[in-house]
Amino acid sequence: MSKNSKNDVTDNIKPDLICKEFWDNEKCADLFNTVLFKGKQIISPEDLTDLDTDVSSTFDMANSIETMRKSRDIFKRARQGIDFLIFGIENQDEIHYRMPVRTALYDLLCYESQAKDRDAANKKAGVKYTRAEFLSGLGKHDRLNPVITLVIYYGETPWDGPTSIKEMLYDLGADVMELVPDYKMHLLEIRDANNYKFSDPKLELIFDVSEELKKGNIDGITQKYPVEKLTGSEVRFMGYIAKSKILMEKEEREMVMTQALQDWENSNVGLWEG
Repeated sequence: MSKNSKNDVTDNIKPDLICKEFWDNEKCADLFNTVLFKGKQIISPEDLTDLDTDVSSTFDMANSIETMRKSRDIFKRARQGIDFLIFGIENQDEIHYRMPVRTALYDLLCYESQAKDRDAANKKAGVKYTRAEFLSGLGKHDRLNPVITLVIYYGETPWDGPTSIKEMLYDLGADVMELVPDYKMHLLEIRDANNYKFSDPKLELIFDVSEELKKGNIDGITQKYPVEKLTGSEVRFMGYIAKSKILMEKEEREMVMTQALQDWENSNVGLWEG
């Protein structure tokens, strides 16, 4: 493969896979506890399991059945006693001005899927429905598992898009707007990740180095982290944030960060702008 061929390189780079392999259960637990739960240790890595990222669903309309096909970037389930908490992660390179609607839709599809699964389980178990329960497709005392979505934004410029559905609406006055339900999305801007104190110092290091890479501050990185070792998935993830092809193609082996950065600096590939 020619390093000078942009198409050859980008065709073999899978950003979604790079993010998925980086955000393993340990890192996800730290991420959720630090960003969503403000440092409280609510989620343990051993409680997390992967879910199918396909959240497509069908809806019975008046004269037809409509199918909505959607897929999550990262989807995990966290055991909370006998119940579960469901987490979704959406990775964003660019600002997305429809993101609150998108995340709300993902979460609602998950709730719809849970309701259908519960209905199917009830019928299989021979549960006797009342008329209202039968028409609802859900028992009166059935409950669904909460869903929380975190949007991770990796861009260089500050997020200037909406973070709630109400921010996307025309303001028709307090009397009207107080009756309109809202949906607020959770957002982590990697450029501001140094404002958080993660349990794993490696996360802070990776976010710090990635931001310095964007600035081209190689000397500052090597002086601050002269002997730090990184796995291949960590190097590739930093390459994803900094849009460096040479780092995103690193093999799965542990290496000293200075060596990885030397490879990046010596490469004639430079930054990936696509």
